[in-house]
Amino acid sequence: MLKRKAYQRIAFWKEHKTNQALLITGARQVGKTYLVEEFGQNEYEHMAEFNLLLDDSVRRSFAQATSPDDLMLRISVAAQGPLVVGKTLIFIDEIQACPQIVTFIKGLVDRGDYDYILSGSLLGVELEDVRSLPVGYLDEFIMYPLDFEEFCWALGLSETVFDIVRDSYGAVKPVPDFVHQRLTDLFHRYLLVGGMPAAVTSFVESKVIDPVRAIQTNIRAYYEHDIKQYAPKDKKLVIQEMYRLIPSELQSQNRRFQVSSIAEVKRFSQIEDEFLWLTRANVALPVFNVAAPVAPLRASKER
Repeated sequence: MLKRKAYQRIAFWKEHKTNQALLITGARQVGKTYLVEEFGQNEYEHMAEFNLLLDDSVRRSFAQATSPDDLMLRISVAAQGPLVVGKTLIFIDEIQACPQIVTFIKGLVDRGDYDYILSGSLLGVELEDVRSLPVGYLDEFIMYPLDFEEFCWALGLSETVFDIVRDSYGAVKPVPDFVHQRLTDLFHRYLLVGGMPAAVTSFVESKVIDPVRAIQTNIRAYYEHDIKQYAPKDKKLVIQEMYRLIPSELQSQNRRFQVSSIAEVKRFSQIEDEFLWLTRANVALPVFNVAAPVAPLRASKER
């Protein structure tokens, strides 16, 4: 079981929420579903889970709801276990398959009977409507793959090691050599394995890279499939080409994506929307230059 910092983020929501559901977004395969299931089992007496991609009947039923009360009735019918007031988490997964139901969340959380966690991928524009909900009824955060610290935890490194690093940084003094060497070795492994939970778990269990490569290849195939399924029809081919070019472009001498590498593209303005689609899907994470290293950095950001 991988320790994730996002678990504490969910716990913070549970402790401090008022009338709010939690929306966890992010790319495929970053561990959203697994983490919520773990949280529900640990922190609640009862959990009702619905996957709108895997269960066609539930998706069709929820899509036909006409009001919060109607949706709640459909949830109670579809639930496999008891819904106990004040002790139940209702988890609706893959909401991009039926985003219109999220418009009823305000009415559901106002009832105060149950806690609600929604999870979905940002692969496409299906989740754009979610952000039109009234402010205050939806607490959203983006979940990413394991960061380097989480990767080190997975490989058995004590959490106190990073306390040493932070203390050294705060005191502006070198990290002890034995710590530096160990973290450097782990960082080289992190560069090979990455932070996708399935890949990390495979590496922890086998300590070899071949199974990891197979998992990484499958994940890339999932992303390309989602581009075909969710990207705007007239932009699919360009977005696919951009996605495939990212590794080679970032290995180029100047370490940046040259838009001229894309066929028949000369200016960034021609493909700005395509880049935005990839970043909103969290398939690609943008890093911007700034003209001057002064706050606020966004003021001098170069797109």
